[in-house]
Amino acid sequence: MNLYERFRQLMSERNITSYQVSKDTGVSQTTLSYWKSGRSKPKLDKIIKIAIYFNVPLDELIKEDDIPEDNISMQFQ
Repeated sequence: MNLYERFRQLMSERNITSYQVSKDTGVSQTTLSYWKSGRSKPKLDKIIKIAIYFNVPLDELIKEDDIPEDNISMQFQ
């Protein structure tokens, strides 16, 4: 299950729309759409916002291959 599928599952469990998540977190609907289609991978700061919003640990949302390599190296500089 990729990040978007886990995200969609959380929305479904809580009966929340992507519009509401976007409005509450500031993560644009375009960004969410790109995640869904695979056109882009989410940046770590946005994943953190989603995890906080749903009150779940990061590792419930992401796996190492969900984060673009440039985001990983950025965190350790």
